[in-house]
Amino acid sequence: MYFYLFISIFLNSNSFSEEIKTERDYFFWLSVGPGMNRNLRFDKIEPKVGNSKSISFSIIHKNQIFTFKNNHINLLDNDNSVVIEYFCEGSDFHNDLSLLYGYIIKLDNISFSISSGLSYLSHKINNYDINSIQINCDSYHRKYSFGIPIEYSNMLYLKHVGLGFNFYFNYNQVQSFMGINFCISVGSFKK
Repeated sequence: MYFYLFISIFLNSNSFSEEIKTERDYFFWLSVGPGMNRNLRFDKIEPKVGNSKSISFSIIHKNQIFTFKNNHINLLDNDNSVVIEYFCEGSDFHNDLSLLYGYIIKLDNISFSISSGLSYLSHKINNYDINSIQINCDSYHRKYSFGIPIEYSNMLYLKHVGLGFNFYFNYNQVQSFMGINFCISVGSFKK
C-alpha cells in the first residue's frame, strides 16, 4: 500500500513539474563602443565637444536592468585641439564610473530601456592659454565629483549579438555632459 502511495505521489509530482515552464527570466550582456559628447558647462559661450569610449555590463531580471558602466570622455577645444593634443599629451577628460538601475522593454529582437543611478567622476582640466607664447601643459587640475547619470538605450539583437545606441546625460558639480554611444554587445539576449 505504501508502495502504491509512493508511486502515485511520484507520478503526480512528475506530471506537475512538466506543467511548470522552466523559462529563464534573466539575461546579461557586455557592451563596448565609441561615441561623441558635448560639455554642458554653462559659464562658457561655446561648449566643448569630444569623443568617448564606453564599456558596460548589464544584467536583466524580468523588466529590471542593472548596469555597471565606465565612460571615458575626451573634450576637445573647438579651434585648437590639434595643438593641445600635440603639446600636452591629451585634452580635458572625464572618467565616469556609473551604477545604473532602470526599466527595460524587450520585444522580439529589439529592446528599449531607461535607467538612472549614481556615478563617480574623475575630471582632468588643463589650464592653458593658447594665445600665449608658451603652452604650459603641466598646469592642470584634477577634480572628483559624484553625479546623477540618466541613460536611454535602444538595441537590436539576435540570440548572442546586439547593436545599439545609448543616449546619456550626467549632471554633476564640476562639468555636466551629454552624449551618444554606438555599442556592440555580446551575451545572452534571448531564451
